Amino acid sequence: MPPNDLSLPLAPSRCPLCGGFNQCAVAQGQDPKACWCMSVTVPASLTEQLPPEAVGKSCICGACVEAWNTRGVLRRYAD
Repeated sequence: MPPNDLSLPLAPSRCPLCGGFNQCAVAQGQDPKACWCMSVTVPASLTEQLPPEAVGKSCICGACVEAWNTRGVLRRYAD
């Protein structure tokens, strides 16, 4: 799935940047404190890459966060 392809409906379980599964605890009906994202740094510079339509609707996946934090790049397609 191409990134930012908003012609497809946003799914809470999919990353809006790469289309991969985001493993979001909230999307799975779990306590937000149990989410993987509570133990990593998600920089504002990465969240600023989200298309406006995705903000508050679907979370960035761990692979995109890691790619941004370690290499400063966006993943373009889910592996």
